Amino acid sequence: MRVYHVLRRERLTDTTETEEDVLLVPERFSWAAFFLGPFWFLWHGAWPLAAALGVAWLGMLALPPLQGGVLSFLLSLLVGLEGQAWRRWYLRWRGYEEVDVVLAHDADEALALALGHLDNRPETA
Repeated sequence: MRVYHVLRRERLTDTTETEEDVLLVPERFSWAAFFLGPFWFLWHGAWPLAAALGVAWLGMLALPPLQGGVLSFLLSLLVGLEGQAWRRWYLRWRGYEEVDVVLAHDADEALALALGHLDNRPETA
Protein backbone atom coordinates (compact mmCIF):
# COMPACT_ATOMS: atom_id res chain seq x y z
CA MET A 1 0.00 0.00 0.00
CA ARG A 2 1.15 3.50 -0.77
CA VAL A 3 0.50 6.88 0.83
CA TYR A 4 -0.99 9.53 -1.45
CA HIS A 5 -1.33 13.22 -0.58
CA VAL A 6 -4.56 14.72 -1.90
CA LEU A 7 -4.33 18.30 -3.12
CA ARG A 8 -7.32 20.30 -4.27
CA ARG A 9 -7.42 23.41 -6.39
CA GLU A 10 -9.15 26.19 -4.52
CA ARG A 11 -12.35 27.15 -6.30
CA LEU A 12 -14.40 30.24 -5.67
CA THR A 13 -17.78 29.14 -7.05
CA ASP A 14 -18.82 25.49 -7.45
CA THR A 15 -18.11 23.25 -4.45
CA THR A 16 -18.46 19.91 -6.26
CA GLU A 17 -15.08 18.23 -6.74
CA THR A 18 -14.18 16.65 -10.06
CA GLU A 19 -11.14 14.59 -11.00
CA GLU A 20 -9.57 17.65 -12.63
CA ASP A 21 -9.70 19.60 -9.37
CA VAL A 22 -7.96 16.93 -7.32
CA LEU A 23 -4.31 15.91 -7.65
CA LEU A 24 -2.67 12.93 -6.02
CA VAL A 25 1.02 13.03 -5.17
CA PRO A 26 2.48 9.74 -3.95
CA GLU A 27 4.92 9.64 -1.08
CA ARG A 28 7.70 7.50 -2.49
CA PHE A 29 11.08 7.48 -4.17
CA SER A 30 10.75 8.59 -7.78
CA TRP A 31 13.00 6.79 -10.22
CA ALA A 32 11.90 9.12 -13.01
CA ALA A 33 12.95 12.14 -10.94
CA PHE A 34 16.26 10.41 -10.14
CA PHE A 35 17.10 9.75 -13.79
CA LEU A 36 15.42 12.69 -15.55
CA GLY A 37 15.67 15.46 -12.93
CA PRO A 38 14.68 18.78 -14.51
CA PHE A 39 12.62 17.10 -17.24
CA TRP A 40 10.55 15.31 -14.57
CA PHE A 41 9.78 18.66 -12.93
CA LEU A 42 8.88 20.16 -16.33
CA TRP A 43 6.54 17.22 -17.00
CA HIS A 44 4.73 18.08 -13.76
CA GLY A 45 4.63 21.80 -14.57
CA ALA A 46 7.10 22.87 -11.88
CA TRP A 47 9.32 24.94 -14.15
CA PRO A 48 11.02 26.97 -11.34
CA LEU A 49 12.22 23.71 -9.77
CA ALA A 50 13.31 22.44 -13.17
CA ALA A 51 15.27 25.63 -13.82
CA ALA A 52 16.97 25.54 -10.41
CA LEU A 53 17.97 21.91 -10.84
CA GLY A 54 19.17 22.54 -14.40
CA VAL A 55 21.37 25.44 -13.23
CA ALA A 56 22.79 23.27 -10.44
CA TRP A 57 23.64 20.50 -12.91
CA LEU A 58 25.21 22.98 -15.33
CA GLY A 59 27.29 24.37 -12.46
CA MET A 60 28.62 20.89 -11.79
CA LEU A 61 30.07 20.79 -15.30
CA ALA A 62 32.68 23.31 -14.14
CA LEU A 63 33.94 20.88 -11.50
CA PRO A 64 36.56 18.19 -12.11
CA PRO A 65 34.96 14.96 -13.40
CA LEU A 66 35.23 12.98 -10.16
CA GLN A 67 33.79 15.69 -7.91
CA GLY A 68 31.18 16.66 -10.48
CA GLY A 69 30.11 13.04 -10.94
CA VAL A 70 29.82 12.40 -7.20
CA LEU A 71 27.89 15.64 -6.61
CA SER A 72 25.65 14.95 -9.60
CA PHE A 73 24.84 11.48 -8.27
CA LEU A 74 24.13 12.87 -4.79
CA LEU A 75 21.89 15.59 -6.24
CA SER A 76 20.04 13.00 -8.34
CA LEU A 77 19.57 10.87 -5.23
CA LEU A 78 18.21 13.86 -3.32
CA VAL A 79 15.81 14.67 -6.17
CA GLY A 80 14.63 11.06 -6.28
CA LEU A 81 14.03 11.04 -2.53
CA GLU A 82 12.51 14.52 -2.14
CA GLY A 83 11.11 15.28 -5.60
CA GLN A 84 7.54 14.40 -4.65
CA ALA A 85 7.74 16.58 -1.51
CA TRP A 86 9.10 19.50 -3.58
CA ARG A 87 6.28 18.95 -6.06
CA ARG A 88 3.70 19.14 -3.23
CA TRP A 89 5.36 22.35 -1.99
CA TYR A 90 5.19 23.85 -5.47
CA LEU A 91 1.52 22.92 -5.87
CA ARG A 92 0.68 24.53 -2.53
CA TRP A 93 2.57 27.62 -3.68
CA ARG A 94 0.44 27.61 -6.86
CA GLY A 95 -2.80 27.69 -4.88
CA TYR A 96 -3.59 24.06 -4.18
CA GLU A 97 -4.43 23.04 -0.64
CA GLU A 98 -3.56 19.70 0.88
CA VAL A 99 -6.86 18.31 2.09
CA ASP A 100 -6.24 14.64 2.85
CA VAL A 101 -3.81 11.77 2.95
CA VAL A 102 -5.04 8.38 1.77
CA LEU A 103 -3.59 4.89 1.85
CA ALA A 104 -4.29 2.86 -1.29
CA HIS A 105 -2.92 0.13 -3.54
CA ASP A 106 -2.83 2.31 -6.65
CA ALA A 107 -3.67 5.80 -7.91
CA ASP A 108 -7.18 4.84 -9.09
CA GLU A 109 -8.14 3.53 -5.68
CA ALA A 110 -6.58 6.58 -4.03
CA LEU A 111 -8.59 8.92 -6.29
CA ALA A 112 -11.83 7.09 -5.50
CA LEU A 113 -11.09 7.30 -1.76
CA ALA A 114 -10.12 10.96 -2.02
CA LEU A 115 -13.26 11.95 -3.94
CA GLY A 116 -15.37 9.96 -1.46
CA HIS A 117 -13.72 11.73 1.48
CA LEU A 118 -14.18 15.14 -0.13
CA ASP A 119 -17.86 14.48 -0.87
CA ASN A 120 -18.50 13.48 2.76
CA ARG A 121 -16.72 16.47 4.35
CA PRO A 122 -18.95 18.85 6.29
CA GLU A 123 -19.29 22.32 4.85
CA THR A 124 -17.23 25.00 6.61
CA ALA A 125 -18.31 28.59 6.57
